[in-house]
Amino acid sequence: MIFAPITGVNHHGQTIVYGCGLLSDETTESFIWLLEQWLKAMPSGPPKVIITDQDAAIAKAITQVLPLTLHRYCIWHIMFKFSDKLGPVIARDYYGLFRASVYNSETIEEFEATWNDVVQQGKLESHDEDILSYGKANAGDIYKEIFLRFQDEVVKSTAYLKCDIIREDDNQCVYTILRAVIEEQSWKVRQIIYDKNSSFAKCNCGGFEVEGIVCRHIIFFYRSINIVNLPTEYILERWTKSAKVGRVWDDDGVEVKDMGDKSLIMRHIQLSQLSQTVIDEASLSPETTDYLKEGLEKLRIGIKELCLSLGVEEVSSTKRKPQQLIVKEPAQVKAKGSGKRLKSSKEEAFGKHKCGMCGKTGHNRTTCQQLGDG
Repeated sequence: MIFAPITGVNHHGQTIVYGCGLLSDETTESFIWLLEQWLKAMPSGPPKVIITDQDAAIAKAITQVLPLTLHRYCIWHIMFKFSDKLGPVIARDYYGLFRASVYNSETIEEFEATWNDVVQQGKLESHDEDILSYGKANAGDIYKEIFLRFQDEVVKSTAYLKCDIIREDDNQCVYTILRAVIEEQSWKVRQIIYDKNSSFAKCNCGGFEVEGIVCRHIIFFYRSINIVNLPTEYILERWTKSAKVGRVWDDDGVEVKDMGDKSLIMRHIQLSQLSQTVIDEASLSPETTDYLKEGLEKLRIGIKELCLSLGVEEVSSTKRKPQQLIVKEPAQVKAKGSGKRLKSSKEEAFGKHKCGMCGKTGHNRTTCQQLGDG
């Protein structure tokens, strides 16, 4: 069967697995089932963005199950296909230009302009439409690490000198952020659109929209207009300490109370440590074991009565008996991406190396069959 993992980024910027499924095939119907089952297990609703490889079946399933989710293609697959479309020689000579046109473009128009330069320099007209279709779908949607990014953005904001207002009306102002001039380096002009009603600023670099971290240009802008505290809209809950505080359900769909209360967790840890010590001592003889069992039963009854008098809800430890499932042997299927495993340089070199005995590839003199025949 086909293993289909669903991964994402947690509130520490770390890659984690949200869920996974086993599929009998890679059809649209199978991907629809996978996404529907995944949504049932995710109480917060559908994601804002999802990244996949370029597969028509997955794209169709996302359109049906996640109509409000922004779908983008994986940048690794895009860059990997560059050599497939153009050949190894052209890919080697012009990979740097192509990579720069993808990573440094923030709009489709900007990518088209830089890509035209790549086409003219490398005379790649016959492959133009193939690569261009990949770039258009992904311009400006590249995700990077976010750990300590805010601190880094604050430091880099000191490189900017001033902001000039270029347009203003009753609702908003448009500013241009000017950076210190450094020889042999050119910088893109950054514009800030400031909403007078909400005091919210938006930068044309798209840093906050893509990474969830306020960019250096907005930080400099607020400092220049003497605003010390950033608006709360820039502080996403997922990056705060309270990101994991909320409603939690167990395997049976029952809400678990007070999981966000650290005092409850600490009490549970203390009782677990004490009970483990008592169990270790009581298990040394049958008499002490029976004594502990009788004492625990009396304690359990007393605690239950005390909880009722205090109005504390009892947490049921009983679980529904799982149904007996008969798992049959899955059918043998071939995944769409199978047979394309990336080989190391040593594997590729060994495959091209010719044997000194017979002149064939795939083995050497030591393992050559002719040596054994002789």
